[in-house]
Parts: sequence; structure tokens; C-alpha cells
Amino acid sequence: MYLAGTQEIEQDGNQGYRLYFRYRVRGIPVILGNKEVGEYVTIEVFNDHVRSYKYYARREMNKIPNRIIEEEKMLAAYDVIDKNYNYFAQIYLRDNNLVEEEVTLNITNDVLASIEDITLAYFDPCLMEQDEKLIPVWAIRYNGTTYAFNAYNAILVYER
Repeated sequence: MYLAGTQEIEQDGNQGYRLYFRYRVRGIPVILGNKEVGEYVTIEVFNDHVRSYKYYARREMNKIPNRIIEEEKMLAAYDVIDKNYNYFAQIYLRDNNLVEEEVTLNITNDVLASIEDITLAYFDPCLMEQDEKLIPVWAIRYNGTTYAFNAYNAILVYER
């Protein structure tokens, strides 16, 4: 578990902090897919007192970590970007108020320059079902939004 973020808050005239914590599995961050849950752990602290504590518990399953489950190979990050280039181009056009038919220049470099970060992660769908499995994803931060694509088939599974 690691500190993922902080936020200054005020309640009843008191200043405090909201702390957000997330999980890592073998050093790889886990993205929580359920917006209703928020984060795995959220703590509100005022002065030296904890005012609230929310914990979304997940039990680790006894799985062999290095066992090959599928015959498929994980895609490289550039393959995921390549398979989803048109998706990113549409976002670029929308965010820049451009119409595809009016664009005369090649926007490939601009689209790729809008990628802020790429990291391997796990996606927890968090559907409140038993024996849910984490999905390996490439998390791509693009123009301030995180998009997670399945690392095996490049399908979008998360956007926030």
C-alpha cells in the first residue's frame, strides 16, 4: 500500500487533510475500477485526530504469480498505442476543437506528444463479485485523463 494523494479539506472551520492510499501487487500499481468505492483507503485527519477512515478490503487470492495462464503474449505499450491511435486522435481533435475534415496537417506527432505517461498496472474491476481477478493493463495518461487498456488485447477497460 502507498500514499497516492492528499487533499486539503475544511470542516466546521477546521483545516485538515484527506489522504488516499492504493495497493501495489509485486511493485505494480492497482487501478480501482469502481467510482463508487473511490480509493482503497481514505483517511481524513484534523490536527492530530483521525476524523474518518474508509477501507475497501480486498483479500489476496492464493495464486502462483509466475504461472503462465494464457498462451497469449502481453502487448508492448507501443502496440497498444498503435491499435488505439484513432481513438487518441479523436480525443485530440475533440480537445482542440478541430474537425477531422478540416485538418490538413499530419497530427500524429501532436497526438503522441499528448501522452504524458505510460505505465504497466493491474485493473481491479471491483464489481463486488467473488474471485475477481486483476487484469494487466497499460495505463496511459493522455491530456490529464488516465486510460487503461488490457495488456493482452488492447481493449479499453477504464477511463477516468
